[in-house]
Amino acid sequence: IYLVLILLDGGMITPWRAALQVILPAWILATVGVALTAGLLGLCAWVIGLGWTEAMLLGAVVSSTDAAAVLAVLRGGRLHLQPRVGNTLEVESCGNDPMAMILTLIMIAVAKTPDALRWTLWLGVPLQLAVGAAVGVAVGYAGIAVLRQVRPPTVGLYPALTLATAFLSFGAATLLEGSGLLSVYATALVLGNSDLPYRSGLTRVHESLAWMSQIALFVMLGLLVFPSQLLPVAGMGLASALFLAFVARPLVALLCLWPLRFPSREIGYIGWIGLRGAVPIILGAMPVLAGVPGAERVFNIVFFIVVVSTVL
Repeated sequence: IYLVLILLDGGMITPWRAALQVILPAWILATVGVALTAGLLGLCAWVIGLGWTEAMLLGAVVSSTDAAAVLAVLRGGRLHLQPRVGNTLEVESCGNDPMAMILTLIMIAVAKTPDALRWTLWLGVPLQLAVGAAVGVAVGYAGIAVLRQVRPPTVGLYPALTLATAFLSFGAATLLEGSGLLSVYATALVLGNSDLPYRSGLTRVHESLAWMSQIALFVMLGLLVFPSQLLPVAGMGLASALFLAFVARPLVALLCLWPLRFPSREIGYIGWIGLRGAVPIILGAMPVLAGVPGAERVFNIVFFIVVVSTVL
């Protein structure tokens, strides 16, 4: 629920023109970049002492940047970036959660049943993304038609309709074996770039809900973590966090953007703004709920990565 609310806000405030201008670099970072980040961090975690399955699970959980954190820094900090840099970061952060979710679910399946790791499993990744995007666009245009035709008795019910549209998008894509998160983002893009009734009010409501979701997730992180369990993994956690910030993310940005002829300064900045926030908290809790061996240790390491990323 929190992820849907965060992605709904991110999509609704992203202009079509900005998204189309950076569609290639942003989506390379959001797909290939996420997979490379997961692999590099997993390799680092394996070297410093985690088992192979735990290491790759950790890499998958923290492989995506966080939309709420990135938007808070770029927009709340009143930064004046080159449009291509800012738009690439924003679209990437809103669009890379689905890939991280897919990788996490794959690694949970592998951790519980090692024989599940087959090449056919990876073929499902682009299919899930394609189905999610298609369903999201379709539900978005259907939602526009409903919002323009229906006249609720009070203006306060318009946000209820947009929320219903977002959750319908997530559910429909999931039932069709697609990425529900990507579907929500696609729906939000369509809604946010249309002439909706009371658009400014809707934007404020969804921004507030996204911030409440972000706050609630950090409260949940604090409630689920025990200091006595953090100390044994403090070294691994700090090492993983620093490797992710100073090695993995910058290297992935270089590999993804250098072929597109991005200047070195832009690659360096995009590589540095790889913030981790609320999303890894959710993804880190999923293996624990699934009963994956060693998941508690992975979750405790995620705590260090989120905190170090937030502070940096």
